[in-house]
Amino acid sequence: MRLYHFTSASQAQAIMESGKFNPASQHPLNNDNGLNCFAFRSGYRLGQCFEGTGAKLIMEWTGPIVTTNQNASPPLAPDVLHDQHPWRCFVRGGSKTGLLFMTAIRFDKETIDAMVPTPNWHKHLPQFLQRPLYSRARLELLKAIRRKYRNVRFPLEVCG
Repeated sequence: MRLYHFTSASQAQAIMESGKFNPASQHPLNNDNGLNCFAFRSGYRLGQCFEGTGAKLIMEWTGPIVTTNQNASPPLAPDVLHDQHPWRCFVRGGSKTGLLFMTAIRFDKETIDAMVPTPNWHKHLPQFLQRPLYSRARLELLKAIRRKYRNVRFPLEVCG
């Protein structure tokens, strides 16, 4: 099942580099001691608050999937994807490696715009010269992002 998780651009890059997701809590009686994510289908309550935004981790779950009530008593079982639609999908921390795979990072347009390297001297140029230089730098950044963060596949460990 294809999944996605919202996070910040810097955290997404760190997760990609390490191959590990560290949940905010690792307490065994906390039902948030793992990876909150969403399947690629409609009906989720995406109006909830997210700790980080700007990037979306794209993942693939290859293990068993169980439907779990969002108010289920802790602890949730490891090594399964808990489908709590319309609230979330969830992978408990400490689940076996090899069930969840990272396949890409998608960055929001605003995040990419903020990542474009622009030297200080650009601001002293007339606007008609700034635009093509910015466009070229943005295109090079997009190419680098595609090379590094798209069409990858490696196991993602959910620590816990």
